[in-house]
Amino acid sequence: MEASTFNQERRQAIPWILWTIWKNINSLLYAETQESPSLLVQRTQEEAALWNKLNKAKSNGGQVQADMGMPKYWFPPTQGMIKCNLHASWRSDKQFIGVAWITRNHRGDVCMHARDAFPTYLGQTGG
Repeated sequence: MEASTFNQERRQAIPWILWTIWKNINSLLYAETQESPSLLVQRTQEEAALWNKLNKAKSNGGQVQADMGMPKYWFPPTQGMIKCNLHASWRSDKQFIGVAWITRNHRGDVCMHARDAFPTYLGQTGG
C-alpha cells in the first residue's frame, strides 16, 4: 500500500489501534467483557487525534517546542458512557506535583472530580 493512499492521520493512529486491540483481548480473556467495536474505534480515533494535536511540534523562531497546552476542544463520549480526563503538572521551582481528574457524561455534565498536590519527597525512597 502506498503512503499516499494511507493518510498521515491513519498512520499516526496505528499505536492506539494496536493498544486498543490488546486491551480488548485482555478484557475478553480475563474479565469476560467486550466493548462494541464501534465504541472502540471511536475512542481510539479520539485518543490518537488528541495525542497528536497536543504533541505536534511547532516552530518558534528556530526553536522547536512541543504543544503541551490544554486542547481548545473536548469530545463528548458516546451516550451511555462516561469519559475521564486526567491532568498532571510539575513545578520544579516549588518541588510539587499536581494531579487532577474529572469524569463527564455525553452532555458534558460533571459526574465526579478531584485534584491534589504532592511534595516530591513523598515519592522518594532512601534514608
